[in-house]
Amino acid sequence: MKKLKNIVFIGENDVLDKLIQINNKKSIKSEIITSPDQSKLFNKNIKYKVYKKLDNKFKKYIKNKYNIEETLFISIRSRWIFSKDLINNFFKGNLINYHPTRLPLDSGAGGFSWQIMRGDKINNQLFHMIDDKIDNGPIILTEKYIFPNSCKFPKDYLSFCLSKLPIFYETLLNKIIKKEKLVIQHQQKYLSRYCPRLNTKLNGWI
Repeated sequence: MKKLKNIVFIGENDVLDKLIQINNKKSIKSEIITSPDQSKLFNKNIKYKVYKKLDNKFKKYIKNKYNIEETLFISIRSRWIFSKDLINNFFKGNLINYHPTRLPLDSGAGGFSWQIMRGDKINNQLFHMIDDKIDNGPIILTEKYIFPNSCKFPKDYLSFCLSKLPIFYETLLNKIIKKEKLVIQHQQKYLSRYCPRLNTKLNGWI
């Protein structure tokens, strides 16, 4: 990427407003594209566009508004699985995903609940390139912390992780803007562990 001018967030996150503030500070344009169910989670002060799927209507909108070669697309709690054609031919590889736990150890969903049940106090957040599989693709930036003893419940783990995200996000932007080399780490498949999504009504007895 010769110059980063735009960032399009695909999905939803509690601190997207803070990430957009960071973009504004760096004169980077921001946009949020989300799914119908996730749109209900946004407050009225945040602007976003809603698409049921990333179809031709979505592609036409992006092409008309952005130079894709100057745009970074960030999947963050996205509802969509991206096809190879979309990744390579439309996004041109400028598509990454934010994941709040270790990969490939903690792929999937319900990460904090699974960590609590395992007694795992290691917090990790990372950005990785996206391919057509869930939580797959090489890692481009990662950082580890230890959850403090005050973290007891999933909401505590989430709150701590969200407090770290803006700092971590700005670290990535600074590296891209300064054209620093990002060290690509391929995920070691023999360490892979998939955590299925949990439903409180079904699994809460644990």
